[in-house]
Amino acid sequence: MYKLFKLDDFFEIKGKGLALAGIADNKELTLPAKTNIIFAKKQNSDFLPLTLLDAEYMRNCWSSHKPRNMILLVAMDEFTRDLERGVEIWCSPAEPIDPDL
Repeated sequence: MYKLFKLDDFFEIKGKGLALAGIADNKELTLPAKTNIIFAKKQNSDFLPLTLLDAEYMRNCWSSHKPRNMILLVAMDEFTRDLERGVEIWCSPAEPIDPDL
């Protein structure tokens, strides 16, 4: 499991889900696939599973020096009601990562 980002902002897209935005901790990360399991983790709490619907990178068009923002679209459910800025968003690979690669 690896950390994607700290949640900077989130907003509902009516009829679609909840968009989560943050600056990717590792700029080399590929976007999580829909088969990945993602989690929200508050300080001193358990990992809360989130249903990933879509993902994309948005870059800052005003400055090439700013890091890219990762946007994840997740399903609205009982876990998304507890989200707040600053929680960490984590990802579990769809398939185990081979440590020899």
